[in-house]
Amino acid sequence: MDYIAGLDIRLFRLMNTAWTSPALDPVMVYATERLNFIGMMIAGSALVWILGGRRDFRGLLILPAAVLAGEAAATLLKLAFMRPRPCQVLEGARVLVECSPFYSMPSGHATSAFAAMVFLSARHRRLLPLFLAVAAFVAYTRPYVGLHYPADIAAGALLGTVVALIAISVEKRFFGGTARAGKGSEQGRGEEKAF
Repeated sequence: MDYIAGLDIRLFRLMNTAWTSPALDPVMVYATERLNFIGMMIAGSALVWILGGRRDFRGLLILPAAVLAGEAAATLLKLAFMRPRPCQVLEGARVLVECSPFYSMPSGHATSAFAAMVFLSARHRRLLPLFLAVAAFVAYTRPYVGLHYPADIAAGALLGTVVALIAISVEKRFFGGTARAGKGSEQGRGEEKAF
């Protein structure tokens, strides 16, 4: 366990200091401040609406619900793990934004980003690499600005993915399918195989 914790800290140091650039700092700060769970609900809902041809009303309800559920689960897990943030305890951490007094594990940003982007990927599979890249970018900003360890964002990514898959499963169970790009909800039913 000590080896894993040490590896987590070493990887944090790389992401927070070695793999940084003054030119990227404002981009990372902007992204990490805007793409919290509220930002992901807004951005995700906008993508549902635009990519769904302004017909995916179900997605407009389910995606924000999934992001909120992920945020709630992340908060409960933070209280269970009670892991301090690197900006609270690591000497020499490069902190680019205000250090939250709340706990670190799992990352709420990573949870929200993966919940939204994995949910969108089920509807627009051709865009899956792009959506996952967006989620990974949002998660990466957290150690970059000094607020999370890599293990925190990995746990958040896993939690967000699980929440999204549950949301997709619930939609299929109760509505008979997942709405897809360019198709109405009725046409999309039954056409999706397990994601």
